[in-house]
Order: sequence, then structure tokens, then C-alpha cells
Amino acid sequence: MQKTIAHKKGFTLIELSIVLVIIGLIVGGVLVGRDLINAAAIRSQISQIEKFNTAVNTFYGKVRAWPGDMDTASAASFGLPAHLGAPGACGIFSNDGLIQGYTTWTGEGDCGQISGQGSYETGQFWTDLASPAGGQLIEGNFSGVNGSCASDINVSNVATCMPAAKIGSNNYINVLTGIGGNFYLLGALPATDTGDNELLGYPSLTVAQAYAIDKKMDDGFPTTGNVGYNLGYTTTHPMAPSATSCYDNGSVGGAQLQYSTTYNSASLNCNSSFKIKGGD
Repeated sequence: MQKTIAHKKGFTLIELSIVLVIIGLIVGGVLVGRDLINAAAIRSQISQIEKFNTAVNTFYGKVRAWPGDMDTASAASFGLPAHLGAPGACGIFSNDGLIQGYTTWTGEGDCGQISGQGSYETGQFWTDLASPAGGQLIEGNFSGVNGSCASDINVSNVATCMPAAKIGSNNYINVLTGIGGNFYLLGALPATDTGDNELLGYPSLTVAQAYAIDKKMDDGFPTTGNVGYNLGYTTTHPMAPSATSCYDNGSVGGAQLQYSTTYNSASLNCNSSFKIKGGD
């Protein structure tokens, strides 16, 4: 009795090639789609900063002062929300052209935006721009002013202190006085509320995102120009990239600092600041 051998038909080389091509197209489509989404987020963030600059210039042209910086009497004469608070040594509400916060917390000094919070001028800045008397130049309704955000900014009140960043990921836009002028600071809160939370110092962008924003708006370097991570910072020491670095100089002392994109471009290691172009 003869046994019959069953022949199983497998895939031909042509069929396998077609399957591989289809898989390649799917993977390629996913990667292209992801790149398009990332590029759209970058464009949206840049557009938001540019709109803020336009709003500041419009406001300044109307009242001849920076948002949040006017003294109490001047603000009242234009019908702006009350600019209350003792100027003290910081020049709060003094028309000095600096957007400053105020804190008396031990070890954090008294002036500038050291606290990373939305207090006094830094909070009033957004309130003025969004107010009807100011022309409702930005979206949102901000009431975190005159120190009400200074004690503890967290997920429950941050949206009343400053606008959410278009790039998402729990980022917000704060303002501060830094080296050479006033700046927007793009930052995020920590994942959990530890009390007296600060936007300043919490990395909120990937290295690739920070570099892309800087490259499109400025010179593409983190410590020079009007956009960057640590503007004005220089070093003669060699800095090597690490798992947590936003920038380095390739371990070459004195070399220009650059974003660490070749080492950890996908890591959340960066913040970004943008010099406010207004008040002219």
C-alpha cells in the first residue's frame, strides 16, 4: 500500500517581498505621522510665543508700559485690574520695565522671578493682557496675581496663574526678568505636589524639541541669542553629554555649548526661555 505525501504550499519569494513592502510602508507611515505631529507641535508653540510678543507690543503701544509693571495709579487710569502690592526693594509695580515676582522665602532672595511662581508682576502680566481694559489680547482668564500664586503653585491653580503652552505635556508659560531683559519661560510642574512647586528648573522638553524651537526661532544654541535653555551661560570647562544633560561642549573646554541631540535627543532634559520682544 503506497503512502501519499501531502505537499504544503508555502509563500513564494514574490509574496514575501510584497508582505515586507507592506510592513515597511506601515512602519514608514507611522514614523512620518509621528514626525508630522511633532513638527506641528513645534510650529504651534512658536506661533504662541509670537502671538504673545504681538500682544505685548500692542499693549505697550496703548499704555506705554509693560503688562504687569504699571504703578497702581497708572493702572487705575486705564481701567486695568488693580495693581496692588508694596513695591519695596524690588521695584514691584514701578514702571521700571522689569517683570518681577516677589518672595521672602528663606534662601531664595527677594527680587526677580527667582521663585518660578506667578506672583505680583509675573502674574499681573497675564491678567493685564487678558483683561477687557487691556484689549483682551490673549486667550484665557487669569486671576493669580498679587501674590495669590506665590505660596504654592500646583495643578489645582496653575491655570489661573499663567497660560498653558501649546506644546502640551503639562507645560505652561511663565515670565521672568533675566540677564538682558524679560523672558517667557516654558516649564512644567513636577508630577506630584511637594509644596511651593516651581516651574523653574523642571525639565519639560526633549532635547530634540528644545533644539528644534531654538533653531527655527533663533541661532540653534542653548546659551546664546534670544531663545535657549541657559541664556548667557558660558564655561571654559569641558562638559560631556550625560543621560540628564540638555547641552554640552563635547568635552572640549571653551567650545561653544550645543544641544546634546546626538546623545539623548528624546530625553526630557530641557526647558526653554524666550526673550520678550516688546515694549519698544
